[in-house]
Amino acid sequence: MNARVSDLSRMGCFVEMMSPFPLGANLKMRIMKNKTPLLAHGRVAFSSGGMGMGVRFTALDSDQIPLLEKWLGELSATLACDDEAAGEGLPTQSSYANGNETSYVLNELIIALPRKGVLRDGEGKTMLQKLIHERRVFLASAYSLRLNH
Repeated sequence: MNARVSDLSRMGCFVEMMSPFPLGANLKMRIMKNKTPLLAHGRVAFSSGGMGMGVRFTALDSDQIPLLEKWLGELSATLACDDEAAGEGLPTQSSYANGNETSYVLNELIIALPRKGVLRDGEGKTMLQKLIHERRVFLASAYSLRLNH
């Protein structure tokens, strides 16, 4: 199954699709950019019919981490990697702070508010649609995704 990735972070990504997989589904993912694949395993963290799903990475081989870091650096126009991480060849949690992770957390918050009764479902869906639209505008990128469920 092919889909579009509209947000990408070290923690996961948002996958745009009309019929997303159910919450908790495990996935094998191949995210492509300019014919270069990023291979990862993930789990559906949230799912919204007609919009897509948030996928949290559960496994990423160590040889894939530099590629992910490179892509994120291209998106943010800076490579975020501290001295300790560069010495070990692996990113540290402190190098994960960027706008993509903030968007992921904001998605989770918006999903939680209707569940808690703070917002009506329609209000939450409208907020998610606005957030997704903003991501599309900001991250008009060449990422495509191949999912195996």
